[in-house]
Amino acid sequence: MLLAIELSGPRNSVALWNGETTAEVDFSEQRGKGLMQAVQTLLANENAERQDLRGILVGIGPGSYTGLRIACSAGIMLGYALDIPCAGLPSFDAAAFAQNLENEKLHLILDAYRKEVYHATYLRRGDSLETLQMPQVISLADGKAKVDSDAFLGDVRLATRGVQLRASCQASAVDLLLFAQSLGLTPDGRGVDQLQSAEPLYLRPAVFRP
Repeated sequence: MLLAIELSGPRNSVALWNGETTAEVDFSEQRGKGLMQAVQTLLANENAERQDLRGILVGIGPGSYTGLRIACSAGIMLGYALDIPCAGLPSFDAAAFAQNLENEKLHLILDAYRKEVYHATYLRRGDSLETLQMPQVISLADGKAKVDSDAFLGDVRLATRGVQLRASCQASAVDLLLFAQSLGLTPDGRGVDQLQSAEPLYLRPAVFRP
């Protein structure tokens, strides 16, 4: 089985994929402190043990600094304890791929505070996802200009006349697994060690809100 961990935004979830079915546990109300209990609950629900895991995928953001630290640290330590690979997948990539939009440019916008937003642009062609703009931090005004005539996911404040807000840009653990499958990963862990390391995608220093 592959385990996925996603804590980059308000929705916190873990998911398992055994090659045939995918199961998920949402623990958003507990936030990061409920992560390990959520993993245990998920395994119990699927009549599985930690030793059944063959790889771990972590959503690396961009997004919540605290959530990303917890997810990456927990994934790395669990992988080390079980002697299985742990790798990171960009949460924005997974969220964009999950929309299943063919040949349509899609912007992802997420509030980064300080009157700034995280922004990236994608184009899906079949089972492949093309990154037109890597995740970056831009001003809120520039974010509005980016999506002036295209569909986007994310911050409702950027919705203007003629612009379609499709959904939140929040990725889920299931989205990570679906994206992983498109990259050729298998439930026995093949391909996990070919991905980038599970390190948070920090695009700027942390900001602490009062």
